[in-house]
Amino acid sequence: MKKENNIMDANKRILELMAQRNWSAYRLVKETNLSHSLIYNMVRRNNLPTIDTLTRISAAFGLSLQQFFTEDDDPAALSGEHAELLTIYHDVSADNRIAVLHLMELMAAGNKQKDRGEEDDEIDKD
Repeated sequence: MKKENNIMDANKRILELMAQRNWSAYRLVKETNLSHSLIYNMVRRNNLPTIDTLTRISAAFGLSLQQFFTEDDDPAALSGEHAELLTIYHDVSADNRIAVLHLMELMAAGNKQKDRGEEDDEIDKD
């Protein structure tokens, strides 16, 4: 039973991360270069993901495997890139922090629009 819970936890975590980022299954396929059927079977049928699959999915979300399985936001679990971003963020003024956050929000919104356009293109091909 415990093994089944671990499988479901990994699949649940993937769905949580997709929801947090407003990612569709199509976006996850594109970011990981994994097949659509693999993603579908893993998430919908609770197929056991391999370590390689989890590593690729974690990387697509910008996470290490440790971060993927960490339930809290433990700063010690941050990857080098994330830790560097936080260090720089804390070194700038409050006004610049607001500007950086605004810029990142605009960039993320642009990525979401681009993803929606790619999904529409993919649907048109079918």
